[in-house]
Amino acid sequence: MGKMMRFLILSLMIALGTHAAADQTEPAPIQGYTTETLRNPIFDAAHTAVNTARFSNWLTENIEKIPPQKWPPYREHLYELINSQIIQNYDQTGLVMPKDDDLILMSLFMWAERLGVYGGAQVYNRVRPKGIEVLPVSLPLPGDFQLKLEGDLFHLSTAQQGWKVYYPYFFMLHDIRAIRTTEGHTAAIITLSTGTAWHTDQTGKSQATIMLIVSPDAEPAAFESYWNKLFGLEGISSAKLATRADLASRHVADYSFGPNKDKTLHREFTSWRTGRRMFGVMYSGLDGTYQWNHRHFEDFINAMSFSAPGVTPKEQ
Repeated sequence: MGKMMRFLILSLMIALGTHAAADQTEPAPIQGYTTETLRNPIFDAAHTAVNTARFSNWLTENIEKIPPQKWPPYREHLYELINSQIIQNYDQTGLVMPKDDDLILMSLFMWAERLGVYGGAQVYNRVRPKGIEVLPVSLPLPGDFQLKLEGDLFHLSTAQQGWKVYYPYFFMLHDIRAIRTTEGHTAAIITLSTGTAWHTDQTGKSQATIMLIVSPDAEPAAFESYWNKLFGLEGISSAKLATRADLASRHVADYSFGPNKDKTLHREFTSWRTGRRMFGVMYSGLDGTYQWNHRHFEDFINAMSFSAPGVTPKEQ
């Protein structure tokens, strides 16, 4: 075991016992999002600490050899460790963002942008001890998108498109792109992953996916038809969302593919019109992960605010 590995493991193990009790004056954690998912971590505290050091050491030696198309499994493991550490912190302190520095989270978020996740440097700089150098941003957002860490929430906004959404900092924002559909309308697609959860059969674990779709020029009927067909939801009856009586979604649970082809994959989609723009949110996850994170799908929708295009929205 190298000196760096021994130093990291020792430092991270020491960090396990240094959490302070939550200050009663602290605001409620991840306001607008349920904290019910902040339990049952994938890894226990000792595993999280030791494997954070091992994984960080491995990435130091190998990250330059990993092409972007092969990043997903590595960043998923990174966020399994992040999620576990955050749950353990929350269990001990009642805080989702540590009040003081956190060597484990610092060591993990150091790699987030290198593996294609926006905002990692902001979290790293929030939890780094004094005396540790500031980590510069290496993955800037495209276009006029802005991402700002406020408390334990990221705020993602675009004045050009006229919307804003906030989400927990342990969500994984890893794709922002613009497309033109085969039906002819343009759309911005923003893809995030939630926290990690066990599958129903307890044989595996994964994150659920939240995909935001924004189109400035689609007609409602054409927008809904195109995306429902793409997600395999044609002919599926809709049901009102639990927290939004004004919105309904279509949901299907059927086959998966790839390494999880023996699992059941859930897909759910809702859409609405604001001004002349169409908004849609698709939520998907394997059986177990889908149910565990479902409330965050609705929380995400409720965390959105809007303005006229060209104006940055104010908070709701």
